[in-house]
Amino acid sequence: MLRRVNPAAGVASLVWLLIVVVPVYVMVNASLMPQGEALGGKLLEPAPHATLANYRLVLRSGFFHLLLNNVIVSRWPSPSCAPAGPGHCSSSASSCSAWRSRRR
Repeated sequence: MLRRVNPAAGVASLVWLLIVVVPVYVMVNASLMPQGEALGGKLLEPAPHATLANYRLVLRSGFFHLLLNNVIVSRWPSPSCAPAGPGHCSSSASSCSAWRSRRR
């Protein structure tokens, strides 16, 4: 059986690929550039002086402590969902029941 070619699907796939890949490339490329080059505005060109100094700076600046804090804060209930009395919540009942079901 002969398959028919769908050029519109090929073009749409290429556009979608560019929408996804280009921002990731720009982020990685900018992270490998020294600050002066990254602020120069030529983010689509390959980094002429690629360096891992930015990653070293982030890892030595307490990043993992901040990441752990973010995980704790996002998983812990807010004070507004603490029980206000026997079986009651001080905030909306739906958000409290959602939190309680997530904790089980």
